[in-house]
Amino acid sequence: MKNTALLVVDMQKALIDEQPINRNELIQNINEMIDFCRLKNVDVIFVRHQDNQEGSPLVKDTSGWQIYKELHLNTHDKIIDKKYNSAFYQTDLKDYLISKSIENIILVGMQTEYCIDATCKSAFDLGYHVYLPKGFNSTFNSTYVKGEDIINMYNEEIWHGFADVIEFSDLKDRF
Repeated sequence: MKNTALLVVDMQKALIDEQPINRNELIQNINEMIDFCRLKNVDVIFVRHQDNQEGSPLVKDTSGWQIYKELHLNTHDKIIDKKYNSAFYQTDLKDYLISKSIENIILVGMQTEYCIDATCKSAFDLGYHVYLPKGFNSTFNSTYVKGEDIINMYNEEIWHGFADVIEFSDLKDRF
């Protein structure tokens, strides 16, 4: 699959320390995806959320804002800082993808119903072909819904109109 980029969204210390659903599997899966993408010369882009509210764990330059240390981040990876759910809104992501002739996006990370969902739909609206591998996004339990149910609902019911929700093995077969 030529002209593809991997977006690793909001895999930051503060969020991972809060123990998202399937935390260890998520980290392992994303690292496997990063390594696979590097072997296939796919651009790896980390997206980092910044919150300026006092007391937020995602304030710029705090330890919680940093990309999680266990992830396979390289110095040559592009990092996009964002202030909104969509990685495209008021960032240079679109311009960067255009400069690299990217047509396909593999989308992984946090949080299923917020930043992953917003970025998926924005990418679709901009004409990108989006791939959402199963087991590569996560969230937390909410007051009313278990986190696992949120993930399954988005994977099975919501994203099919905007992306290919796909097993990692099937995604690898497309390269």
